Amino acid sequence: MSEADEMLASLREALGVSPENAVLRRQVAAMLMSRGRWADAEATLRDGVKRTPDDAGLQLQLAQCFDAQGKASEALVVGEALAERKDLEPKQRARRCPPWRAASPTRRVVWARGPCARRAPPQP
Repeated sequence: MSEADEMLASLREALGVSPENAVLRRQVAAMLMSRGRWADAEATLRDGVKRTPDDAGLQLQLAQCFDAQGKASEALVVGEALAERKDLEPKQRARRCPPWRAASPTRRVVWARGPCARRAPPQP
């Protein structure tokens, strides 16, 4: 077992003890995504969103996971849900913008309507 596999196993064990820990869940999902284990990452994130539905970081990571798998419609649904959140100020939503916002047609669609949409400046 490689060091990365051991670390992932340890994180998953910790997640079993503390399933509501969104930060830990995001870390597990990030490791899975970095290893190309998209289905596992998606399942981890979906479970996290069910357990802590108010965590915007989990939602954003789930949208990224969907996008990486070519699941544009699912990514769009999550992106729109983030955009509609009233508990996030515009600055907070902007901080959640991924650096890949306009890198592909799917990503442009997701974020053109989502929290990272560029807004026209207010007119005087």
